[in-house]
Amino acid sequence: LHHLLMVPFVWSDWLWRSGLAGSLVSMAAFVGSVLYQYRLVLLLSRNRGVAWLGAAFLGLNAGVLYMQTTPMSELPLIFALLGSIYHMSAWLRSHSTTQLMLASLLVAAGTLVRYDAWALVVAELAVIAIVARASRWRFSQFEGTSILYLTLGVVGIAGWLAWCTAIFSDPLYFMNSPFSAKAQQEEFAARGELPARHDLGTALLYFGDTAWRNAGTIVTVLSVLGLVTWTVRTVHARRMVEDLLPVLLLLVPAAFNVVSLFAGISILFVPDLTPSSFSGQLFNARYGLMAVPAMAALSALLVAAVLHRLDRRHAVLAAGAALCVFVATMFSSTPIALQDGREGMSARRPLAVNAYVAEHYDHGMLVADDFSRSTKPTALDVPMNRIIYVGDQAEYRRAVDQPSSIVRWIVVQKNESDAYWRAVKDNPDFRDNFEQVYASGDSAVFRLED
Repeated sequence: LHHLLMVPFVWSDWLWRSGLAGSLVSMAAFVGSVLYQYRLVLLLSRNRGVAWLGAAFLGLNAGVLYMQTTPMSELPLIFALLGSIYHMSAWLRSHSTTQLMLASLLVAAGTLVRYDAWALVVAELAVIAIVARASRWRFSQFEGTSILYLTLGVVGIAGWLAWCTAIFSDPLYFMNSPFSAKAQQEEFAARGELPARHDLGTALLYFGDTAWRNAGTIVTVLSVLGLVTWTVRTVHARRMVEDLLPVLLLLVPAAFNVVSLFAGISILFVPDLTPSSFSGQLFNARYGLMAVPAMAALSALLVAAVLHRLDRRHAVLAAGAALCVFVATMFSSTPIALQDGREGMSARRPLAVNAYVAEHYDHGMLVADDFSRSTKPTALDVPMNRIIYVGDQAEYRRAVDQPSSIVRWIVVQKNESDAYWRAVKDNPDFRDNFEQVYASGDSAVFRLED
């Protein structure tokens, strides 16, 4: 879905090469996320001032502000999750079919952005079961409501499984392929650099640390106190279904990330915790942003619990002071997601080979293994429809079997990490028809001989 939303903008080469084609989507999702955060906190607190504070804790988060300028998927996912949780919370109060279907539609959108939303489908189905039990529904009523929710809720998951089956003959290709997160993590595991794998305590520690670094100390402290206070308050008021379940749904993305770290299909390096012997000390720090909406909401709800004990003047002063301290601390240092992009393992440092191709490319098809990062497509100044990669199955297979029949330029990393190099290096057609015109380290460029 994230890619489809970019389609209207990537027709412009400038928007695509600059990244703005994707940033426009993230920016729109940022606005929608803050609006849904406001509506959700308002629904729970029934206080507009508290709702504004919850929206501010999210919208003024430095990491969130940075990520909404990038073509990454965090903001579209946060928008889908917050929207679905808001409408599910509204359904808990009204049992409106419209609210249930909107929750289902938005979570389906989220499942087509990232896998975090798959966990929310299961959690929201569990919420329906809890409501059915608490309200003593007949089984047929629970069955009908669940089917109604799942009709839209699982369409994204079903579509993705069908896509993998149709294209790769394996519905679980996304989990089992050599390009999957699981396969990538096996390389780290072989080096002993997957500390959270099968260690729940370490998984909690690593994700908790990156959540704190992304949310900031003020919001972290307030959110922990807010979770305890809100839980006690809702249990005492016997409003667990209407007021506690939405908060628990907000925590699902964080729980999903912890489980992923524990299962070894996700990896996270954070400063001070990651051993210095590892290949990096900062990696995937942006994952902690998935906890920020919940932490922002809980911080605001703590303020709601405190405000009703204060007169209006003191309440406004307390909320204003909390917000000012939050902003001051939030912008006193570089967001950790930006640090990772500049200095950590997520930083994509340009290779000199990109400049060579951009200067010397004249015409014809170019093939590269984009997974090995042998080159950066946006930096080549080569039209996208002249670049062949592994996703272009028929053309890629032809470029492997008989490259001279389709390819003029070849960009590789001459090592085992480059799938195209492994496939073609001993091919007689490649050896007889291509000459090496550039080399720098492992990077090499071959051109079809005239």
